[in-house]
Amino acid sequence: MEEENSLYYSHQKLQNLIVSNSGKRPEEVVIKFFRESNFAPIPDFQKGAEWFNVSRPLSLESELKRKLVLLDFFTYCCINCMHILPELKEIEEEFTVDDGFVVVGVHSAKFENEKSSANVLNAVQRYNINHPVINDKNSEMWRRCEVHCWPTLLLIGPNRKPLVMMMGEGHKEHMRLYISAALECFKDDVSKKDIPLHLSAHLIGDASDVASLKFPGKVAYHNGVLAVSDSGNNRILLIENGKIIKIIGNGGLGGRKDGTLSEAKFNNPQGLTFAKNKDVIYVADTDNHAIRKIDLIKGLVTTVAGRGGIQGNDYKGGAIGEEQVISSPWDVALYGNILLIAMAGTHQIWGLFIEETKFWKGKVYEKGTVVNLAGSGREENRNNSYPANAAFAQPSGLTINEEKAEMYLADSESSAIRKVSLLDGKVSAVVGGDRNPSDLFAFGDVDGVAFNAKLQHPLGVAYASGEVYVCDTYNHKIKIIDVEQNSVRTLSNLGTFNEPGGICVGNNDEIYVADTNNHCIKRIKHKSNVEILKFDMETSIDGKVKRDTVLLIRDKVMVNSNDGRIELKLILDFVGGLTLTANAPNKCTLDMKSKQISGSATSDSQVAFSTFIMKCNGNAGDDYIDVNYNLITCMGDICLPKRFVVRQPIELGNKFPEMVSCSAKVEISMNDFKLL
Repeated sequence: MEEENSLYYSHQKLQNLIVSNSGKRPEEVVIKFFRESNFAPIPDFQKGAEWFNVSRPLSLESELKRKLVLLDFFTYCCINCMHILPELKEIEEEFTVDDGFVVVGVHSAKFENEKSSANVLNAVQRYNINHPVINDKNSEMWRRCEVHCWPTLLLIGPNRKPLVMMMGEGHKEHMRLYISAALECFKDDVSKKDIPLHLSAHLIGDASDVASLKFPGKVAYHNGVLAVSDSGNNRILLIENGKIIKIIGNGGLGGRKDGTLSEAKFNNPQGLTFAKNKDVIYVADTDNHAIRKIDLIKGLVTTVAGRGGIQGNDYKGGAIGEEQVISSPWDVALYGNILLIAMAGTHQIWGLFIEETKFWKGKVYEKGTVVNLAGSGREENRNNSYPANAAFAQPSGLTINEEKAEMYLADSESSAIRKVSLLDGKVSAVVGGDRNPSDLFAFGDVDGVAFNAKLQHPLGVAYASGEVYVCDTYNHKIKIIDVEQNSVRTLSNLGTFNEPGGICVGNNDEIYVADTNNHCIKRIKHKSNVEILKFDMETSIDGKVKRDTVLLIRDKVMVNSNDGRIELKLILDFVGGLTLTANAPNKCTLDMKSKQISGSATSDSQVAFSTFIMKCNGNAGDDYIDVNYNLITCMGDICLPKRFVVRQPIELGNKFPEMVSCSAKVEISMNDFKLL
């Protein structure tokens, strides 16, 4: 009986009460429960802990004393904790500080690496967390509130009154009900006074540099071309001979949209792999819960698995393409006609059959089938000869040994590297982890053989010539596994990495590493020398080169090819609370396709209103001019770079008017551009 009255069981008890009182409004049942509950007050936050997204530490005795507070106990490696963040964003949009409601993230670390405040800050920035976060590095608040697992949500009323505790993910509707009822229940006690928010996003670096990276996640290499998932910028870069030759995705805050390479939108893309030729790339679009296909010949991005950005909870699969929901794919690798997927969200290995294929036990899979191949869905480090009985713990990196038909995987939450036979599905240990399949805390930094070796949350693997290169992410190291001996050693003289997440092998055994928290790509030569790669950015958006931009095309104008003049006026209209940042290096430049057109520009109000005068003197035919904008905008405390091109097509002819005047307005919001 004592257990049933504890805060730990409060959510289940409350749900039972709602069911047993089906004749009443759920809000009435919840309010009655809140008023009658008598849980011990929540202790205040520990003194001296570091905070993020606030200008000073918060207290349940002062700033939050008369607030409704939702504590989110999380650790930043945990995929289930990541799944809660979009739900919290929705909740925070519906219930705000103006209503008296505040979300506070309590980061209680699993891994030693996650105790570092610098690393927690990187995670806050990487996941775009905009509410206050405290670094509970020694789990003091965790113990004080008797929390038992990640993630846990604890709703607190005014004066530290605990109301209900929810464990795991998938509680959005419960949160909505409980918060609404609590605001009604405590309406006379709740204050609508602001809290000292001060977002940390601006600390990342120079957002105005088009070629700069932001938390790059994974890399892939094929025939001289390096592909980079620039995860924090929600885009894919293609790099050749030190130059960015294409930028795929329009960047910004992310989204989900199929279309041309510049129109497409991604949301935290991670793993990527080339098809047999370098004209097709498959991408694990993690936060869209989708697999995307980039066709470089057609210039299109399409979705080939995952339904409408919906996070799935299906552990079997079997549907075709977009009809099959999936959950947080983190990496992809191609084996014949099968795209293998590290499905971090369900702790499994899935497959997308690009063509009709006969696979394990002679089973034939229809083209486009998306199905679970290995893993029960339980979060464990369980090896087994039968793939359905094996279990993984947040698989996050994949690589293929074609000769032996084996796939190696970085099983991040068990801190192990494991392998799957692609002949029969047998799952085996390689290095790291523990013999006990339930022990997900067997981590460390020890070179050695099999279970005696210890890693810490590895995210990336790459196979070449009998060795597997490993991003030992939370140890900030690159390691090498001898696959014959199942032994691992650390590469020496490597310099400093910071949570490297992706790795691949290029020509001449060069190793490329996505050094995630250092916002760069590093190249290791001869297994010893490390250099940071710097990429040049082409200015043209034609042919094979794509800038980080949205292309807006106006209707064609016709002007005399002999001394014709065009006057183009462009007005920028910022909407939805977006503003142009004063004193920022906002730029507007005029590019002409050919020498037949010359031009100049005048600007007022920091390029928000510009007039362009073009003179035409050349042969009849089609031409165009591009107006390139590179702007820094703001939404509250958040800085948002905006890059776009307004293209004005022109037809030249000796019978067309000598003077043409035209104008247009570009409407710019947080996530979109419209040419009006």
